[in-house]
Amino acid sequence: MKKIEFLSHVPVSIEVVKEHFTEELFKYLLPPILPVKVVRFEGVEKGARYEFELLPIHLPPPFSTTWSGKIVDSGDVQGGFYFVDEGTNLPFPLKSWRHLHRILPNPQLGGIDILDLVEYSCHIPLLEYSLYPSFFSLFVFRKQRYAEYFRRHLQNSAQSATS
Repeated sequence: MKKIEFLSHVPVSIEVVKEHFTEELFKYLLPPILPVKVVRFEGVEKGARYEFELLPIHLPPPFSTTWSGKIVDSGDVQGGFYFVDEGTNLPFPLKSWRHLHRILPNPQLGGIDILDLVEYSCHIPLLEYSLYPSFFSLFVFRKQRYAEYFRRHLQNSAQSATS
């Protein structure tokens, strides 16, 4: 099993982040080079489900291009919040996927920190190492996208307040 831990800082409040952890953000965090169709997104509360299809990849059965999962835990913690998603149907070669999202205030810098902690395994263990750079680069991309997304929402909120 491989682990990825990644920290992103965003200069917004917990309330803003919690309000905007939506399907729109989920789609915005997906890299444009990875065509994905979101089939289902029920939110980030415990019991919610999500599903997306990797496009235009077409693999024969038993290989899947569908990635679905469930929020298995969520709640408030240390002035912030968290949720954990686990894959229930994963594309080959993934065997397991568990992703903790922890959003906490950062008093020193202001704003919040988003911790992504991912644990995954593959049916062929050697592939865990070869997938690591790709998965890690997705989180590097997400760090930039988080900042862009919330900056845009803050600008829109400021414009609405002055109108």
